[in-house]
Amino acid sequence: MNLSVILTKRVTTPDGQRFYAAVVSPNGRIKPDWVWMDGKEVRCPKGTYHIDYTEPSGKRVRTSVGAVAAEAQATRLRKGTAYESAMEEAEQALKAMRMQEKNRRSEDDFDT
Repeated sequence: MNLSVILTKRVTTPDGQRFYAAVVSPNGRIKPDWVWMDGKEVRCPKGTYHIDYTEPSGKRVRTSVGAVAAEAQATRLRKGTAYESAMEEAEQALKAMRMQEKNRRSEDDFDT
């Protein structure tokens, strides 16, 4: 399952409003007002940032996080951390269930 939370920016183009991936600098920060368009970095001062991710149920979610790049990045990082934590908890619960099932089966073997 893809656990990534992607930051995009919705900008107005001659073809209408479109979503483009935000440009990330080498230090990991978002370059304010810059997006990837056709493989090139393009400055787009107007527009709003959105986070894009897929819920565990498979539903794609795109949520507006504002027009300020720093706030959008912080929201993306928080969502990514929360998402990873939830997946780790689910994996641990699954391991515990499998262990219980294994123990139950071994107890059933002793009863016969």
